[in-house]
Amino acid sequence: MDIVDLSELADNEFESTVCYGGPISYVFDKAPQAITELLRVTKSKNHVLITVMSHLGSLQLFLGAVYKHSLNDGLECVEKLIQDGDVIGKLASSGLYCHMFRWSEFKSLLENFDCDIVSASASHYLSNVQQDIIEKFYVHPKMWEIFLDWELDLSKEEGAIDGGMHIIVVLQKH
Repeated sequence: MDIVDLSELADNEFESTVCYGGPISYVFDKAPQAITELLRVTKSKNHVLITVMSHLGSLQLFLGAVYKHSLNDGLECVEKLIQDGDVIGKLASSGLYCHMFRWSEFKSLLENFDCDIVSASASHYLSNVQQDIIEKFYVHPKMWEIFLDWELDLSKEEGAIDGGMHIIVVLQKH
């Protein structure tokens, strides 16, 4: 996948920049270039929001598919996915090629840029699994409100960041 050409955009053009839905996960080794461009077009002292696919949270949600791939394609194929987070080759049978990040890996990548990590969180930390239980909370408005408060609070915990579908990060450009 190619990086969207932002060269026509001026440096410091935007008050803030949002890169939501995990697009950085789809550019593989061009992730540093994409982050550079996001920061370049954002005004100094302002914020960039980035999401990437979560390696551990996605494995948890799609464990059944991982099991099927281990039977059909061999354990070596799945072991490679577990180690590097790359959904490629036979694992990308749906045509979805991406790199899933661990929080430690993404944090390490971001530390190479002229910015501060303001906040990090998981998306769908509690709601990533057990859909039948989530639906029980949903039908009770007060319980649903409390559940959403838990989701927001717990998703920011260092140990939970890897457990959602995406990792959400807010950067402040220097």
